[in-house]
Amino acid sequence: MSLNVFLEVSVSIFCVTATILMLILFVWAIKFRIQISRLLKKLDDILDIAKKTASEAKNFTERTIQLLETFKKSIFTFDFATRIVTNIIKLIKNNSPAGEKRS
Repeated sequence: MSLNVFLEVSVSIFCVTATILMLILFVWAIKFRIQISRLLKKLDDILDIAKKTASEAKNFTERTIQLLETFKKSIFTFDFATRIVTNIIKLIKNNSPAGEKRS
């Protein structure tokens, strides 16, 4: 076998091997891109859930602050104070021993 034939055969084998390797890398790149797109979709779903959770937490905090402010306003009213005092008096009267009289 002459050197020229050997060179042509080795170049042909190299080209076939390189073509097969390029096809394998191309298929691998497509699979990798599909996996990345799936991960991006999952990440979008997670971000949507996080946004909803954050907005719900914000709404809950706002409602809690609003309710605490209304409670704060109602605690200083005369009606609230009289109800507390009458309840305390009832508790003291109900818890006194039977022989002892309170005035």
